[in-house]
Amino acid sequence: MSRLHRRGRRLAAVALTLPLTATVTQAVAAPPVRAPAPSPYALVPLPVSQQAVNGPGFTLTPRTRISVLSDDSRAIGVGTYLSGLLAPATGYDLRVVKDRNAPGNAIVLDPDGPKSLGAEGYTLTSGKGGVVVKAHGAEGLFRGVQTLRQLLPAAVESRTERSGSWTVPPAKISDSPRYEYRGVMLDVARRFFPVGQVKRYIDEAAATAASTTNGAAATQQPDTGSALQQWTID
Repeated sequence: MSRLHRRGRRLAAVALTLPLTATVTQAVAAPPVRAPAPSPYALVPLPVSQQAVNGPGFTLTPRTRISVLSDDSRAIGVGTYLSGLLAPATGYDLRVVKDRNAPGNAIVLDPDGPKSLGAEGYTLTSGKGGVVVKAHGAEGLFRGVQTLRQLLPAAVESRTERSGSWTVPPAKISDSPRYEYRGVMLDVARRFFPVGQVKRYIDEAAATAASTTNGAAATQQPDTGSALQQWTID
């Protein structure tokens, strides 16, 4: 091999090595990625902010009220929904009342929060004296109630009465969705489900802040040529 050819191969090897060296140098010089701070409570979805505060939490009793600071029927409906949600496991028939001011020993639902919260945003504050969920409308209250049920002991989801203390830990939580469309899919074209199971699926999806349920009712069949049909629940 001639001297010229050997020199050309050495130059090519150097040229191929330089970009790789630069890449490795940049990777080594990059600042380390910090892991997110651990969340005090295991909530789904993860709120924009959550903070555990000092002091005792709020314990539900048979005398606890669900206080709605509004005449809005949708907001009152959220209160009724919450009462029905808590009744099977706790055995408590929590009264839903309309109030002008937030009382003590109550779960307070306030739909007149700031407009900056958006339609689905909310804040939740809990302490010894009670729980306050504030939103700009009933939809945000509903999202806050889903977080409240996750803060309670897991046994609150039981369909039969359970013994124990029903305590909401002291916390300050604020959340609003990053994406307007948050969907789940249920394919009933390839497998049939009882109506009750479909309803429970929708309820479970709502508990994790899904905003839309899509369902496939039929699919393309080579022999019949039936087209795909879908239904959507917002």
